[in-house]
Amino acid sequence: MYVHSIPNNNDNQDIVSMGCNAANITKRVIDNSFEVLAIQMVAVLQAVDFLECTSKLFQLYIEGVQ
Repeated sequence: MYVHSIPNNNDNQDIVSMGCNAANITKRVIDNSFEVLAIQMVAVLQAVDFLECTSKLFQLYIEGVQ
């Protein structure tokens, strides 16, 4: 949904209503971005599993912690 296409009352700006609509749209965008990041994380984990490089990543992690 495009933010500037929010209907108003006979072309009278209702700032409070538009603010609430913008907040709801922003919440949806944030929720969707979390879903996209989760899908990307699953793809990365599948790539690690496919390439069988878990032991190398673990060694790099241990070296970074020390």
